[in-house]
Amino acid sequence: ENENLLERHVLAEYLRNRLSDNEQYYFLLDEIQEVDQFEKVLNSFLRKENVDLYVTGSNSKFLSSDIVTEFRGRGDEIHLFPLSFAEYYAAIGGDKHDAWKEYYTYGGLPQILQIDNEEKKINYLLDLYELTYIKDIIERNHLRNVEGLRALVRVLASNIGSSTNPKRIGDTFLSVEHITMKDSTIRDYIKYLQDAYMIEEALRYDV
Repeated sequence: ENENLLERHVLAEYLRNRLSDNEQYYFLLDEIQEVDQFEKVLNSFLRKENVDLYVTGSNSKFLSSDIVTEFRGRGDEIHLFPLSFAEYYAAIGGDKHDAWKEYYTYGGLPQILQIDNEEKKINYLLDLYELTYIKDIIERNHLRNVEGLRALVRVLASNIGSSTNPKRIGDTFLSVEHITMKDSTIRDYIKYLQDAYMIEEALRYDV
């Protein structure tokens, strides 16, 4: 019912109208990337000392590197991580060994706690992978070799904790995936994945 707020001038006016005194105000704006030129809305409140703005986003239009560049020195970046096992178990309870098996199988994303069967959990994670990560990387970087990107993720995932480089990955592509990719393309794709936070620090590669 608030679709009109997707227009930045309307949103800015809506927020300004909430400031009725000099008390401290907190604005929490989710999926802010849906507002075209949302940066201008945020910048319009920078000099208001009684306003704290918290914004979240979930796709390629809102990658952390872009936000840090746009608001360098004018805001703080807060990283949100999945639940630790201690947090997960505190919420789910029951047998600790069963909880640990669930945790290492499906991960610690909070939404998992609300899903009651294995098939739905798998579908949730697959949708998250395809729509939040893969689709955004493809759209953001205008990739044409979609299967090549998916194959790269499979190869990297099978080598977590191992040292590797584009040449070795290219050899693996040829022998396992039967796909030919240039070293420069692999290097670019790894950079795109890193930008989207898909590769953990445990994965080391030699450029």
